[in-house]
Amino acid sequence: MIERFICPGLRPEYVVPFATATGLKQKYTKSEAIDAVLLADMTIQTTSKSEPAKVTSAIKDKPDPQNPTRSDGKHIIDTGEANPVRQFPYQTTPKTKEEINLHLDEMEEQGFIRKNLSPWSRPILLVAKPNGEKKVSVDYRKLNRLTKIYTQSLPHLSDVLDTLGENSIIYKLKVKPSKCQFACKEVQYLGHIITKEGIAVDPEKTASVQSFAAPKNVKEVRMFLGLCTYNRKFIHNYSKITSALNQILHKDQPFQWIEDCQHSLETLKTKLTPAVILVFQDFN
Repeated sequence: MIERFICPGLRPEYVVPFATATGLKQKYTKSEAIDAVLLADMTIQTTSKSEPAKVTSAIKDKPDPQNPTRSDGKHIIDTGEANPVRQFPYQTTPKTKEEINLHLDEMEEQGFIRKNLSPWSRPILLVAKPNGEKKVSVDYRKLNRLTKIYTQSLPHLSDVLDTLGENSIIYKLKVKPSKCQFACKEVQYLGHIITKEGIAVDPEKTASVQSFAAPKNVKEVRMFLGLCTYNRKFIHNYSKITSALNQILHKDQPFQWIEDCQHSLETLKTKLTPAVILVFQDFN
């Protein structure tokens, strides 16, 4: 059996015939010429976080020193005529300073950073990640205030999710190789769980909604609505359900937590569950 193998993201002219060994024997005879044959083992096994795919072994966290470095890329931060800003390093414990130096040495070894003398200077922070690891972060807040902003249109999240269609095998590529996922049936992406069946809410995101207590002021109402609004597409009649809560946010409106507000709170908690799945649109 011979089929057409379509590579996602490629133009039609790059679509190539795809055949099994049996189908190839049935289609072609010794008298017929074949331009090229690519033999490949197409056995795909789904993977999980506890059992990464073998393909990850071919990806290295550190660049190969034999690979040539590129020098044609340039990045310029446009600060106009602003005077350089500098700041002394933050005071840290000896242990934290040692960890920062280890991170800097590793990045310098990989070629990501280099020593430099500059009138600009910003302090470094050691930030804890959700998995317990720590990463180096630079405090660029003062630099950001002086930087000229060049707007660029980014793709809308819903448009990105729509492109996934009904793919049974999903790949998730990250800058850090250890975070990549290959040949998965389910992946976590920006607060969503994506499968062949459709898109669901990430249980980690709904947990904060379910545990949210009744707000005691306007600020807490905004916090709760902020958690729910991001996933409003999973809640039918969202605007109608939240009308009582939105009334509290009106200017010069005294804070009163009435029965209608409590009902809206409980309704949102009930409807925002991982059991709700949005199926992909069928453009055919």
